[in-house]
Amino acid sequence: MLTISPDCAKLLALKNTKGQYVRATLFKDGLEFKFEVNGERWLQGATIEGELFLKNHRPEVFETKKLNVRLCWGDFKKVKTRDAKAFTPLSSTELSTSEILNSGEEKSWKWSIKLEDNCPISEKNGSLYLLFGDEVQQLGGDLQLNIDPKEVYKEIIKLMENFLRFKMKDISSKKGLVTAKFAPPLSKDFSSVDSLLMSFALEQQELKLHYEFKVKRVTLGATNTDLKMAKDVSQLEQKLDPKRYLIGKSLDQDFVLKQLQAAIDTVKLKSMF
Repeated sequence: MLTISPDCAKLLALKNTKGQYVRATLFKDGLEFKFEVNGERWLQGATIEGELFLKNHRPEVFETKKLNVRLCWGDFKKVKTRDAKAFTPLSSTELSTSEILNSGEEKSWKWSIKLEDNCPISEKNGSLYLLFGDEVQQLGGDLQLNIDPKEVYKEIIKLMENFLRFKMKDISSKKGLVTAKFAPPLSKDFSSVDSLLMSFALEQQELKLHYEFKVKRVTLGATNTDLKMAKDVSQLEQKLDPKRYLIGKSLDQDFVLKQLQAAIDTVKLKSMF
């Protein structure tokens, strides 16, 4: 569910002729902000649209200074404590530099923000937020967004879980990469593998998969007779052309599954010797 700052009085999930949307209502210093967002969840690369309404309940005229909608990364701990450094700005859509509202008057502005293909996803430590209102006069609120990985990443994760029996334990994003942490199957073939960090990125539709296996290897001691177990990391990267991993707009599961199998075969049994 979308969440909103404590200053906002209401957060309603509603439906109109265009489908599901969310409206946040904020009353502050004689002003009423209504912030509407079309949708409830979005994929990386999606366009988020909505409308901002502002009504002046003051007895006097109100003039906006810099009305905008800002896309930011929010750190959950800092957001909770209302830390001044809770939000890291990513992009901004300006709605109005100066607007006069008479007492009792309401005006509205439509807005849209395009997410980058490799934008951050929602995770346990933070998420993308929309900050709305008058930035100069610090009047407005914030709304947390639910951002999911691109569909192709989600489908590959399903292949890892359903066919290769690697269980995803966590997912996060950093520096344009989505990284999923997997636990290996409970079998002798992978008894030497502690975990797998698998990173995804798209560059002009080329799919990059990076594998980082944390493994245990048997090594010889100083006397060449003592055997010791040492921790190690095994890495490899695959670059897949869209003509190979896609059939039309759908994932070619057979082709991708072969690439995944080839990657995990590099640590199958071998890491014990």
